[in-house]
Amino acid sequence: MGFRYVERQKCVGCGLCYSVCHFDAIEMVKNEFSFIPNLIEDNCTDCGNCAEVCPGINILDYPGKFGSITKSLICSANDQSVRHNASSGGACRTILAALLDKAIVDKVIITRATDDPYRPETIITDKISDLMTDRLNSIYSPTSPLSAIKKLDEKLKYAFVGLPCHIAGLELCPELKKNIFVTIGIFCHHTPSFKFVDKFINDLAEKGEVNTMRYRGDGWPGSTAVSHKGGAKSEFNFIDMWYKYNINRNFQLSRCTECTYYSAEFADISIGDPWHMLGQDNDGSSLVLIRSRKGEDVVNASESLLTIKEVTNFEEVMQFHEINSQIKQQNKK
Repeated sequence: MGFRYVERQKCVGCGLCYSVCHFDAIEMVKNEFSFIPNLIEDNCTDCGNCAEVCPGINILDYPGKFGSITKSLICSANDQSVRHNASSGGACRTILAALLDKAIVDKVIITRATDDPYRPETIITDKISDLMTDRLNSIYSPTSPLSAIKKLDEKLKYAFVGLPCHIAGLELCPELKKNIFVTIGIFCHHTPSFKFVDKFINDLAEKGEVNTMRYRGDGWPGSTAVSHKGGAKSEFNFIDMWYKYNINRNFQLSRCTECTYYSAEFADISIGDPWHMLGQDNDGSSLVLIRSRKGEDVVNASESLLTIKEVTNFEEVMQFHEINSQIKQQNKK
């Protein structure tokens, strides 16, 4: 069974089918909702490789509510500027910076915002300076990071950052995962479609052309800021923005309404918000779940750059996440 038999509403837009195709029969295109694969009929041999690794139709099981966890931590960047300007504590970019600085990996694969709110981009970089920008803060719109790993250098070691479905896709595709030294997954309730971006921008009181859009940053849980060409700026409390728009299923990708993954259960390290600390921490911290020996080694390599506290009250810390996990458990059943 090949790509042509995969129902479109099952697609997560990750780009893995594009990267695994040996015949250049798939291209990733953008429509009004997301990034989607487009079949180039003349090149397709119906080999079925793309369907075999599709995380939208091949569902992996995991133990418990959050998958296997060896250690739970609350981490924050020692660099106060990085911590305050990140989405939640700056642990992810700090870990990546340490991996590059110590040559544990050669490059990192991560997605960032661009000047076009409809065009986030995945970069492969060995520059620490590329990590120290709020363009790497959480992006609440479709992304296609696995389309960037089509031709990785087998002589290099990479760190990959993605959403739970992206990490699951790598798990389904050993051919491409072999080039990834460590995976960092970001907790995800769902991905808003570009229809959310449309609605949000159209609702702005300031109607000037959008220059940049930052979903989070400037403290925790942060603010959503839109800068307009000409200098005007619109800014909103992130939580208010989220609950106004993103609980509405009309703005969610259809695949997300039946997704079984939440806390990046197949990553070496999973990172989310420590919502139990809401009101107690204005600069931000990261909830870090270590799932493998490699993940623990990576965090240990970053310990001089992080403030790290081991979680001793796991159930309390995960109370908010338990609600979202229950949704995924229902989808799982």
